[in-house]
Amino acid sequence: MISLSQSLVGNKDLQLINAIPEELSLVYADENRLQQILHNLVGNAIKFTNSGMVEISAKTIHGPSFIVDGNAGSTIDNEQLAISVSDTGIGIPKDKLDRIFESFEQADGSTAREYGGTGLGLTITKQLIELHGGEIGVSSIVGEGTRFTFTLPLAPGRAPKTSDRPATVTDRAIVNWRESIMHQPAQSNNQQLTVNGQQPHQFKILIVDDEPVNLQVLVNHLSLENYSLALAENGLDALSMLDRGFKPDLVLLDVMMPRMTGYEVCHKIRD
Repeated sequence: MISLSQSLVGNKDLQLINAIPEELSLVYADENRLQQILHNLVGNAIKFTNSGMVEISAKTIHGPSFIVDGNAGSTIDNEQLAISVSDTGIGIPKDKLDRIFESFEQADGSTAREYGGTGLGLTITKQLIELHGGEIGVSSIVGEGTRFTFTLPLAPGRAPKTSDRPATVTDRAIVNWRESIMHQPAQSNNQQLTVNGQQPHQFKILIVDDEPVNLQVLVNHLSLENYSLALAENGLDALSMLDRGFKPDLVLLDVMMPRMTGYEVCHKIRD
């Protein structure tokens, strides 16, 4: 996420620091949502920091959770990982801290004009963390910086299988929706859709995404034109196709994918 966020720094005299220990317990979390959480927090820190540093750190905690402005969080029965995103930015007034996770919250009018608001990012971040069974807090000193800290449960010895819990109404609705989309035929407009192959005299596009719905949506749109489409569900499969000689004119890469991010796949393709 630090690599992905580097472009947000622009011309600022700002360092992005990875202070995560190499030997650290794994957490049990949704990898894509965790990237979204970090993207929101790191991006927000960069936005409100003109110079200095933005640092990501983490440590295992026991018992009562992290301290936020002198007050301990709720009691945690199991070990968790506390991940912090700290910056040397403008800081947040103490009387605004309790509202910082509200939608479109601003520190004050002048801040809103200079920096813009936090939008929905912190609100969504808080909800995603709580859905993981964690919590988030913030401490800040105006003019010195801000630290957001959130917790995630440590990974158990065996990750529970999907069948370990009954499917919820939401789960079933998502599955049914996905299946209904995936069973819709791609509107090819008499153009041939090729997978893991290529057609002569056609503009070739390689689409890499681990979400079947996203793939189908792109197929529905792009197959209306004279494109030869190749699909890959992850970065390793995409690189394997290139190794076998497929040479696309354009590659559409999802950023958040398991095992290898789109950013890493892009690096490999450039190499």
